[in-house]
Amino acid sequence: MNTLRGKYKSLANDLNVQERQQTEAIIDKVQNDFEQTQNLIEQRKERLNNLIRQRQDFDQATQRLINWIDDKQRFISADPMIPLKSSEIERIQKKLNVHKTPQISVFI
Repeated sequence: MNTLRGKYKSLANDLNVQERQQTEAIIDKVQNDFEQTQNLIEQRKERLNNLIRQRQDFDQATQRLINWIDDKQRFISADPMIPLKSSEIERIQKKLNVHKTPQISVFI
C-alpha cells in the first residue's frame, strides 16, 4: 500500500482535480479492503490456532484413554484361566454343595 501511495504522489501533479479525487477514492477503498482482509486473516489464524490446541488436547486425552485401556487389557490378560474338565467342575460343585438345576425349555 505504501508503494501504491508513493506512486500516486509522484503522478498526482499530472492529474486534474477530478482524476485525483477518483484516484484517492480508489486508493482509500483498496486500503480499506486490504485492512479488512488483514483482519479476516488474523481472525482465521486465531481460529486455526484454537483448533490446533483443541486437537492437541483431544489427542492427549485419547492417548491417555488408549493407555488406560491397554493397562486394563494387560491386567485382564494376566489373569490366568485354568481349564477344567467337566468331572473336575462337578467335583468342585459337590464340594461347594452347588447343584445344577436343569433348564427346561418350553416350545409353543
